[in-house]
Amino acid sequence: MDLIEAQRKKIWLVSDTILYPEAVIFMRELVEHEEVKQLPKDAQMMGLLNIIKSSKYDDVLDYINHQIVRNVDKVFYEKLLLALTTMQRKRMQEEFQLVIPQSTKQAENAEKKELLLLLAREFIQHIIAENDMLQVGEKRSESNG
Repeated sequence: MDLIEAQRKKIWLVSDTILYPEAVIFMRELVEHEEVKQLPKDAQMMGLLNIIKSSKYDDVLDYINHQIVRNVDKVFYEKLLLALTTMQRKRMQEEFQLVIPQSTKQAENAEKKELLLLLAREFIQHIIAENDMLQVGEKRSESNG
């Protein structure tokens, strides 16, 4: 399924104006969460980046659920799953208005999955960038403290 140029442009706009600030808030709330002792490690972030760049949306959800079961950065992955689920259930169609009605339900579902993958990719890339920024800040604090 190929998205039209208008959908791609809207995804980039949503990414810059909505998803980036939300990713910053997401990570800052994670830092303040009482059950979180440290930020996700680089290896976790790179694993997430690899899966989001090379997979289908359902594979991304499977990876996140697997990390929750493994109890690896559980709060981070639970919050991420909630954010993506909210995007899937409500925001993509109602708030972002990205879905174009298709001739069949199957075609529409395929389009939704592709849109979700692109939105998730944008959101997760912003989260990874913010995680890096927060880790740099932590390292500076430790070396100055």
